Amino acid sequence: MATLITLLPIIIIVILPTLILWLKNRKKMQLVIENEKRPTKKEWTDYFELVNGREPSQDEFLQALHQGEIQREYETNSYFGWGFLGFLIPLVGLVLFLVWQGDLQNAKKGRAAGQGALVSVIFGLIVVGIYFAWIYSVLN
Repeated sequence: MATLITLLPIIIIVILPTLILWLKNRKKMQLVIENEKRPTKKEWTDYFELVNGREPSQDEFLQALHQGEIQREYETNSYFGWGFLGFLIPLVGLVLFLVWQGDLQNAKKGRAAGQGALVSVIFGLIVVGIYFAWIYSVLN
């Protein structure tokens, strides 16, 4: 039992985030593979103007988008590093969250750092609770 309690933080800190990151990147790779052969919005618009001699209407664009004729644009930025920094040093994560909260360019980075800090605090409370429960069971 003591070995399991000793290995639990290693499993949670190392293996679980690695698994989550792998699954997240796997989904992104599937999106890249699915979207490889379709034109982007600009390419489709240029082609539409060439064929029809006019710009597409909003309805025509949305119809093409829903039919899968246009490659959807996805954000590929990952903020895992900021979340990990917030997890390792919760005070820094909290400060980054508060500083970047109003900044449009860094809002997602700050949110990730704040979430990492929050996860770190919750994880710390759980570990301390398990430790005290274990000490209590040993003393009684």
